[in-house]
Amino acid sequence: MKNKQAVPAQAYGYQAQLSLVPWCLLRYREAETVAYENLDDICVGFDSGRRIFIQVKSGEKNPFSNSSLDLWKTLSNWVRHCNPKSDETFTFITTKKHKKGKILICAATCREKQDFSDLFLALNEYYDRANKKTRKIFHSFIHAREKLTHIFQNMEFEYLELPIHDEIKLELKKYNELDGILEALYSSIVAWVEAAIEKKTRNNKNKIVIDRKEFGEFHANRRAALEAKIKYNLTPPIISDEDKLSLRGSIFLRQIDAIGSPGMSKEKAILNYLKAKSFIDQLTYSGAIDGNDINREKEHLVDYWENECLVPCSLPDTDKGVNIFTSCMKYRQSPLYIRVKNESLCQGTYHMLADDIEVWWHPTFKDSL
Repeated sequence: MKNKQAVPAQAYGYQAQLSLVPWCLLRYREAETVAYENLDDICVGFDSGRRIFIQVKSGEKNPFSNSSLDLWKTLSNWVRHCNPKSDETFTFITTKKHKKGKILICAATCREKQDFSDLFLALNEYYDRANKKTRKIFHSFIHAREKLTHIFQNMEFEYLELPIHDEIKLELKKYNELDGILEALYSSIVAWVEAAIEKKTRNNKNKIVIDRKEFGEFHANRRAALEAKIKYNLTPPIISDEDKLSLRGSIFLRQIDAIGSPGMSKEKAILNYLKAKSFIDQLTYSGAIDGNDINREKEHLVDYWENECLVPCSLPDTDKGVNIFTSCMKYRQSPLYIRVKNESLCQGTYHMLADDIEVWWHPTFKDSL
């Protein structure tokens, strides 16, 4: 084998293409189809007739230099399949940052001026001095001025770092997916797409197309299943420490609003929250309790919350939230309460745990954040 690096680099490129299919399915929600290795590495089609041609480049070689055969092969392919009278975009996605060669720099300048005469002059000059292999590729498109103008006017470049799954995560976040179950959601999407492509390859390797309906049904069902999981297990969402600080003092109040607690309950919750803070400061300052006492108290409260929330329950969601809140307000069994006999300390600590996103009351609360 002349080039031992060829196969690994090629495999790396195919892995990127495969991962980009679910990325496209998420980014272009209104697309009718996402085709894999059909017309281009990936081709996104819309009901309106709009198409996005995506060429995926990876590896060490610069695909944008004048001497890159990949660049000229891509242009040749785009010329063969494009329609200058249609709404089309031509996108290079690379997994490594590369500098553009003189031809592409010239194309960008011509695009700004809306005059491509200098570009065609540069292309013809390069064709005249190119080697035999390059000239053969050039020959298929060098005179297709209308199509080349169409391509260079609508050409885009995008750089995505691998692992591409991180980019899929970002796309999910843009569409306000449930952060707490993001891992399960995006990994299942990738697995489903890979399985769908494998199945379609067996049926017709020349037409690997995933349409909006089949992906939409899978995605909706998967998301519904995961939403149910977060709903009935009352799993706290993942919120950054910075966001927690900005929300501190209000999360437990919003939870109380979410379950429709009466005004007196809300008022009592606020008083318990504030009293607990003050009482903890007094007790720790005097040496009556220490940090370990508070940590153990929190652990007991978390255990109590989990026992109330995670057991099978046939109650409606709102009733379940009210039940948990009411049980919390009657809590008297912690070792710390037995020692200090202070109701506000236990109940207020419970509210503080809510602010820390450690306990949760109402499954739909995150929607109100």
